[in-house]
Amino acid sequence: MSANSGLVGKALVHHIWQVHKSYSQLYSDPSNLAHHLDRASYNITQHVAAVSKNCQEQQLAAFAQRDRRLRETIFSNVDKVLQTTQRAAGRTFASLLQGLTVLDNATEGTINSQQGAVIYSYLQSFNTLLSAISTIVSHTILHTASDAQNSKSSEANERGVKKRIENIPTSITALLFAIISSLDSNHKSHKALFEGIMYLLLERVGTHLYLLTFNKERSATFEKDDGKIKGTLNYPGVTTEVKYLTQVLERAMSVAPTFLGSTLPISTNTKSTHPKSVASKLNAGQTKSKLALHAKEKLQRTLIHAMFGDNAAQNDFVERLKKPVAVEPVPLPPKIEDEDLPQWFREKIWDLVGWDILAREGNWW
Repeated sequence: MSANSGLVGKALVHHIWQVHKSYSQLYSDPSNLAHHLDRASYNITQHVAAVSKNCQEQQLAAFAQRDRRLRETIFSNVDKVLQTTQRAAGRTFASLLQGLTVLDNATEGTINSQQGAVIYSYLQSFNTLLSAISTIVSHTILHTASDAQNSKSSEANERGVKKRIENIPTSITALLFAIISSLDSNHKSHKALFEGIMYLLLERVGTHLYLLTFNKERSATFEKDDGKIKGTLNYPGVTTEVKYLTQVLERAMSVAPTFLGSTLPISTNTKSTHPKSVASKLNAGQTKSKLALHAKEKLQRTLIHAMFGDNAAQNDFVERLKKPVAVEPVPLPPKIEDEDLPQWFREKIWDLVGWDILAREGNWW
């Protein structure tokens, strides 16, 4: 591990210690707690990104080793590091989310500036993890493409590299799952954080949806876009990245009714007075609720803005960004050929968010 990772880890431990010290005090300074929550969130994300990058470098270097036993030893060590990091990071984020609850209990009514700053920091961390998946996947694709020019067994090597390195974005995806599952809809700050997460996901999904529809990036303004489809998609890693991105969005959409409103009440276990996370509620066997129409329309508008242009004045989720764990297994990404993936991605996203926006009368915006 690099020296920089060690420094980040040391800073993280310091801020976590300060956070838990605040939890144990009967009267603690909310501004001091907010500061350490912000710094701990930043440091844990940087640590996860650094560990993921280091693990990828080790895995890619291992493929150059002729000694099969040495390669397997490297792969095994990397797997252990990823599992340990994922578990520790999941527990850290669950602890940091408790800090939002503490700040909630210290205030009444609307979210204040301290809570807003912490929420913003957590959203930045979530976005950094999404970007880490993109970076890891793109680097893998570029590495295998470079090897393909210098290796006779390039096709076999490419399959081997992709299969082996899938555990890194999968590990980060599991962490994102854990963060979403640790949110508690009974707290206003957690609801605000979830709305911000939905915006980040839909913004990224909208960008990729446009890319995989027209084979090019969207113009700065909708008026300048000619709407023509290019013949070839030349963005390494996008077709792989969207598999993980879709899984995260699917997980968030599954709990969206709890946070954004539902057409069916979600039953809870009245025998227990302990607050439950989203994950525990989902596992309690209650009737599956459906996302309320007004909430679904908000998500649809956000996706449309992300894909075709933003109108921040009318976007509720953008406003959240302007105002300052148990880790569950992640299913394997679907096995889809690259040439079929754009069509699958388009259908999957619109199926999750809703095709019915096309049937609405009046202005989509």
